[in-house]
Amino acid sequence: MHAVPVMNDRARGSVRASQVRHIQVKTADSMALRRAERIAWLACAVVLAGWAAAYLTWPFSNDQGNLAWVGDVVLSGGMPFRDAWDVKGPGAHLMFAFVEMVFGRNEWGVRLFDLVMLAICAACLRSIVREYAGRGAMRWSIILFLLWYSSLDHHNTAQPDAWAGVMMTGAFALIVAQTRLSTISGFVSGVLIGYCALIKPTYLLFLALPLLDGWCHVRAEGVGRTVRFWLASGVGLLLPIVLCISWFWYRGALDDWIAVHLRWIPSSYVDVDAAWLNRGQYLLAFLTTERFAPAVPLAIGGLWLVRQQSDRDVVLLVAWILAAAFGVLVQGHFYEYHWLPIYPPLALLAGIGLDTLWTWVTDDGTVRSSSPATTERVPRDLPVVTSIAVSLAAVVLLGAVTGPFLHLYRLSGAVVTDDFNDYERIEFGPFAHQGGVFPELVDYLHARTGPADVILLWGSAAGVNYLSDRPAVRPFGFNQPLVDPPDTELRRQYRARFMARLTSMPPRYIVALNAAACSRSPSPGERKLMGQAEGLMRCLDDLPPLSAFVSARFVKDRSFGPMEVWRVR
Repeated sequence: MHAVPVMNDRARGSVRASQVRHIQVKTADSMALRRAERIAWLACAVVLAGWAAAYLTWPFSNDQGNLAWVGDVVLSGGMPFRDAWDVKGPGAHLMFAFVEMVFGRNEWGVRLFDLVMLAICAACLRSIVREYAGRGAMRWSIILFLLWYSSLDHHNTAQPDAWAGVMMTGAFALIVAQTRLSTISGFVSGVLIGYCALIKPTYLLFLALPLLDGWCHVRAEGVGRTVRFWLASGVGLLLPIVLCISWFWYRGALDDWIAVHLRWIPSSYVDVDAAWLNRGQYLLAFLTTERFAPAVPLAIGGLWLVRQQSDRDVVLLVAWILAAAFGVLVQGHFYEYHWLPIYPPLALLAGIGLDTLWTWVTDDGTVRSSSPATTERVPRDLPVVTSIAVSLAAVVLLGAVTGPFLHLYRLSGAVVTDDFNDYERIEFGPFAHQGGVFPELVDYLHARTGPADVILLWGSAAGVNYLSDRPAVRPFGFNQPLVDPPDTELRRQYRARFMARLTSMPPRYIVALNAAACSRSPSPGERKLMGQAEGLMRCLDDLPPLSAFVSARFVKDRSFGPMEVWRVR
């Protein structure tokens, strides 16, 4: 037998002292990390508050201007597609009409409405997260969502896609808040999904949420209750769609809506059969290289924590993310704002994962944000693991806060120097209030025309018509259906209708891309490389009958940057 060594008093005292020092160091580290968390949260909140105040001054980009113009036509008694052509659904136009009705004709109203929608989304996220986690996870989910959103530029914010994402977050909150199937929550969530489908038909994919929720409950609650829940969801889904179709039918504009969404979009905007491998590559790049790519591991961890409490909710969360991602894949253009509906579920899960990770680091392994049933102690004595966890959390937060902080940094420099020209030029390009060619064009045309004078903006800049309060050559406030390939029968009909309207009611002014820009870059793709204004405006030669019409009846008046203004003789 081996002799068991006996530890003398001095040795035992040395061990105890070492343990005390180790505990003191860990306690000090934990306190420092908790203090760092509070500072980080406060810094993020300050940045977001500053961004929100500055956000109200942001101008339109071309998308907001085009949609505001359609909304204005609706308010004046016209109909989308028949009197104001656009690619988006009538749900988007009605929201912009509502904004103008409430706030008037301006640019800040849509920004204020966007902030209100963000606040609603934050409240919905809080409601969802508290089903699985504590206050820390609620806080970080909201902070991450708002930081990611505020990292976007003035073109990719205040988009109907973001508002659809808010409505989907509300629908999800209604569903998961009920432990049993509720026909009321099913009906309301169906209404929200139906209205989202009126913004873009691809949002019908979110109908998977109530369908899966019912399927997950069918064994526990029976077929009858499940079917009633599905029927309530279906009735809610159909209600806004049927009301909108009835409105178009009553106003005699249903054929125009059908022509855009069932003929023009499949042939000229979305090529469903093309390049699906490339689309998958874009999806992977988005998840692994964009601003919130470091948060993906945290989101996966958050999903695992949710699974400890509810298998049903994991299924719904995965369906939410997949529906949003597949909707982007179907559209195939991968604009930044197309991804906005995926922001809330990723922020929700990443917030849960981030709070749990931070709790594990600072509380010696106790996962305070999860439910008591799943709380367990995980040893964290490995310094390298702790360092990795802290570094990951820091990278996620720094990556999220950099964008909005950069907006504020540029603005603060302009305030200090009292020179906003460079700030606005960098942030807003040709839409800048100071030095932007489009605001200058608005002032010029408004001063030289009357409310009844028609103005043709030959490009994608109907916001000039809206802000100058001057009518466009209806229904073509922008020329996308007249020039985009391919040469279909519908495009020929649109062109004939445009030329007939042009000759029967000639505009007072026509604005197009100047000859120098057109000669240097003959294709629209090449012009986009020259600048934002060059990419938005088109050459008169892109439609030869229009070029001949302008040469015969108009005289060149003046130039604004790469654009030239033609005045009727």
